[in-house]
Amino acid sequence: MIMTENKWEYRVQAGHLSPLTGKSSFQSRLGKSIDLVLTRQHLQTELWEMFVRQFAKATDTVDGGWKGEYWGKMMRGGVMLYQHTGNESVYRELENAVRLLLPTKRQDGVYSTYAMDNELFGWDVWGRKYVMLGLLYFLEICKEEALREEIISALKCEADGLLAKIGPGKIGICETSHIWGGINSCSVLEPIVLLYKLTGEKKYFDFATYIVENAGGVGDENIFLLALKDELYPHEYPVKKAYETMSCFEGLLEYYFVTGEEKWKTAVVNFVRRAREMEVSIIGCCGSEGEVFNGCTKKQHIRSYLMQETCVTVTWMKLCYRVAVLSGDAELAEEIERSLYNAMLGAVNFENTPENGGLPFDSYSALLYDTRGKGIGGMRVMEHGKFYGCCASIGSAGLGIGAMYTVMENEEGPVFQTYQQGEVHYRADGADAEIRIETKYPHDSMVKLHFVKAEGTFGVTLRIPAWCKQAVVTVCGEEKTAEGGGYVTLRRQWNSGDVVTLHFPMEVKAHTLGGYVAFSFGSVVLARDIRFDPNAGEVLSQTVDKTDMPTEAAIIAEAEILPASEKTQIKVRVKLDSGEELTLVDFASAGQTWNAQSAYEVWIKTA
Repeated sequence: MIMTENKWEYRVQAGHLSPLTGKSSFQSRLGKSIDLVLTRQHLQTELWEMFVRQFAKATDTVDGGWKGEYWGKMMRGGVMLYQHTGNESVYRELENAVRLLLPTKRQDGVYSTYAMDNELFGWDVWGRKYVMLGLLYFLEICKEEALREEIISALKCEADGLLAKIGPGKIGICETSHIWGGINSCSVLEPIVLLYKLTGEKKYFDFATYIVENAGGVGDENIFLLALKDELYPHEYPVKKAYETMSCFEGLLEYYFVTGEEKWKTAVVNFVRRAREMEVSIIGCCGSEGEVFNGCTKKQHIRSYLMQETCVTVTWMKLCYRVAVLSGDAELAEEIERSLYNAMLGAVNFENTPENGGLPFDSYSALLYDTRGKGIGGMRVMEHGKFYGCCASIGSAGLGIGAMYTVMENEEGPVFQTYQQGEVHYRADGADAEIRIETKYPHDSMVKLHFVKAEGTFGVTLRIPAWCKQAVVTVCGEEKTAEGGGYVTLRRQWNSGDVVTLHFPMEVKAHTLGGYVAFSFGSVVLARDIRFDPNAGEVLSQTVDKTDMPTEAAIIAEAEILPASEKTQIKVRVKLDSGEELTLVDFASAGQTWNAQSAYEVWIKTA
């Protein structure tokens, strides 16, 4: 074996990130979630056919609904999962879904679930946005040139249908919807910019510029300029709908990429930072009073019937992902990891329970004592009593983002962001490696990277989570420590048989807010589920400070990791200073009967 020197570097940014050139596969809960969703959703021909019929019949015309979003949302997620898995059965189903859609255009060449004589209101432009996004994403994997040309033609017809009727001297972009000040329509910015990048046709760039200059929602307020001024939190904007507002900023980021105007990059970064500071909950979602920005970070312990929408989780992950790719900032990796392991994986309907109609994803996550399955977000009945929802359609994209972000690459080699049991194949610039990841992370502190096959000299970058005060990294017997909140890059001549070991010391932590307490273990939020703790729902005698913001508190006397059951990934017994004992499980496993038999709570009321 060739003996080589290890070269270490610690930094707070990962460099310019891009998707992994090789392949990865995971046997973790994320991997199992992907398999479940592909089987129950993307490989269901009848489901795609039902979505396409909504365009053929223009079924949203009367009530101004949003059935037009389902096809594009699910196509986008399906493409992400195909790119991760390489499953050819999935590709064939996605291609078939595209071929089903293409003949359903109206006489004017537009794909819409609204009739021509009653269009451009409600969620019409929003639905068209998702048609375009679905087709644009499929183009990334399309294998047939003739089909590719047909898709591009359809995309141009879809965009031209908007340009013909919206803009200066026509209908204003914010006037095309009576909902949320038209901010939902403004989010068409993203596919319009992507179409400009694809075709180079200036009319699409001009239309994108028009949207950027008019993305308001209420009166003369422009949300992009508000973000640029950096004086308000998102819940202080004139329009507070979380999902749609973030979708607009996704488009603004794409606009920055084509213009290079630094002010738009600044606006997006400001918006994300402000949201991180005041809008995101402990499980990595926004909105604790419905689906709106409401200063959730300070209010997440206040009961609301609907909170923590899955559409918001996915869009927050996607926005953080896009900004992280731009900056390589470790703080954004923390957000993606928190959302993935808690809100996102917690929304997967592993038990196929009927409480939400058997849909693969839950729509809302409770943080106070309650059950899952509180409602079906964006539910619309289609035919023969069959229905679907917005969160069920978008959920696979959240899994896709989680899979893509787990292992990426920078200019030096692979970048391990989150750690999943599985395999990674990396090949670039003469470097070739097959790496097996051995771990139970995030429920265990140890990660081992086995270089089953390795040839070449390249860097391997490892994220050290911010919740870990100091990690121990061992490379072929050489050990060093690294602070949390950054990255360690290892450069060496890699050889088959090399092993990298990471140890992230984990501890159970208590967090207080307004007289409530919550618990975490590394990146995993813990919950009290009545199946494992019969006192769930009862007030603790423990006293805590009534903090205005989530604050770490030293109230844990003892914490013991218990053997996990087949229904949990981690189980913890916690003894508080008051002498009370609680049994806690990982949030993703809590509430998974979706009824009162597994009522659970994250924020627990104290005396």
